[in-house]
Amino acid sequence: EIVYDEADLRRYFQTAVSVSNDAPVLLDHFLDDAVEVDVDAICDGEMVLIGGIMEHIEQAGVHSGDSACSLPAYTLSQEIQDVMRQQVQKLAFELQV
Repeated sequence: EIVYDEADLRRYFQTAVSVSNDAPVLLDHFLDDAVEVDVDAICDGEMVLIGGIMEHIEQAGVHSGDSACSLPAYTLSQEIQDVMRQQVQKLAFELQV
């Protein structure tokens, strides 16, 4: 269920769902005009290899299993992709993955 304001959210909780530990409610916040990407990488602890940066064609928020991607990314500048590579490398080393 997508709700757009607090009144809709309250109505949803009162009429549509029974919330419990067995039936949690998950909340997401969608970003307008956002670009969603997937970065595939592997790391051996000493080196990070990035296989690619895939850009989702649909707006951000569409489940990746229901969306199409472009490889290489088609709207991201080289600068943005370089920053993403640097961040992925830092994450891989910090998380030791």
